[in-house]
Amino acid sequence: MSIVARGDLVTFAIITATALIAVSATNAANPPTVHVSLVDFTIGVSAEHADAGAVTFQVSNYTEEVVHELLVVRTDLPLRALPFNEQKNEVKENGLEVSGKIEDLYPGESSTLMLDLSPGSYILLCNKPGHFRAGMAHRFVVMKNEH
Repeated sequence: MSIVARGDLVTFAIITATALIAVSATNAANPPTVHVSLVDFTIGVSAEHADAGAVTFQVSNYTEEVVHELLVVRTDLPLRALPFNEQKNEVKENGLEVSGKIEDLYPGESSTLMLDLSPGSYILLCNKPGHFRAGMAHRFVVMKNEH
């Protein structure tokens, strides 16, 4: 390899490394945003998964009369296996790994929840009495970041 070719290769390597650092910094500064829609007794999401690290949940309550909340729970349990308080008609939050929560999101309101999530299986759920059993739960997967 000639000196000129070696110099070009070094220049290429420096430019490539600089670009990768810039992309990584941009991703860290702008974490992915997952839009979460609370509509009647359902939870809709704009993405089913995200890479590990910073994740922003933009949560909107599109109902006309119902107050909701959003819990982000890390668990491998099936929905039916989550600990449930029959008397209160809600999931028992004690003993669960709750990564984040937005409480009392009134009709028409929106809120943002920024979390640092590790790889694994999560459930997004509303734990207002009766809401979880009415169908307000959605699986969400956080994947190992390969970057």
